Amino acid sequence: MPPEENEIDWKAWIVEVAVEYAVPLAAEYLSGRIRQHFSQNENNLELMFKNAVEEVCSRVAEIIDQAFLDQYLSDCRHVSNQIKIYGETHDRDIITNAQIESSRLASRLYDMGYKAAGGFYIASNMHLASLRALSEIDATYKNTLRGFTHDYIEKGINLNTQLNDKATYFTPSECEWGTTLVHMTGGGMSGEEILKYRERYKEVTGETDSEIPEYVNAGWYFLKRNGDSLPYEGGGGGQPILEIDNERRERSLQACTRARQSIIDEKVNPIITITNSTENVLNNWRNWRIE
Repeated sequence: MPPEENEIDWKAWIVEVAVEYAVPLAAEYLSGRIRQHFSQNENNLELMFKNAVEEVCSRVAEIIDQAFLDQYLSDCRHVSNQIKIYGETHDRDIITNAQIESSRLASRLYDMGYKAAGGFYIASNMHLASLRALSEIDATYKNTLRGFTHDYIEKGINLNTQLNDKATYFTPSECEWGTTLVHMTGGGMSGEEILKYRERYKEVTGETDSEIPEYVNAGWYFLKRNGDSLPYEGGGGGQPILEIDNERRERSLQACTRARQSIIDEKVNPIITITNSTENVLNNWRNWRIE
């Protein structure tokens, strides 16, 4: 099946790779595993890389610069081609070049910040796998592997913190009740609006026209995000609800709660899904055996 038809979820893939290379492997077996994971023939690594960058950008509301994306896709293709050749030839020079290029790619992606986090994890896995292969050929690379593993953990923690900050930024406040005074005999409202308030007040309280106070409290449930009000269907903008009108207040609260959950489902949870996967990568990197 062509790689395009066998698309893999990049979030699951970065976790799988971090597990697969966690322990030392025999050089022959390792070269086959590297080819399986990083070769375009086996997985469409370029497509996965593209999806990773685009998904993170879309979730954190960042615009992707097409020239930037094209350049990194080209770099990803180059590294994966080097790894494919290594898997076929076991040539040390080839895997050495792959680790150099993947290191450069990971570094440049990290410098782009959280919007390139998905690509960073893919490139870092490429680099660490390449170093794992070199360390099985030449033991002096073990310290290099150890050093970059710690470095990528620290970088990953920083990127995840930035992503979690974005999730917090997009999270609305709990629904709050905002109160205003309604002048029950005028106050700039039309006669029809005044009549609606008065009739509803009598329905809720059982009082007569003469018992209606001049001013009553009314309001809406509203959402805020970073100090800004968020409009939603059924929210403010229409006639405020009498504060004593528990039935309509409850309906308003339900509409506000649904709107809040919708924002969380659409904007917040997808970012959390990404950071959960990347946290799993970091945990697996922490458990790597380098001996």
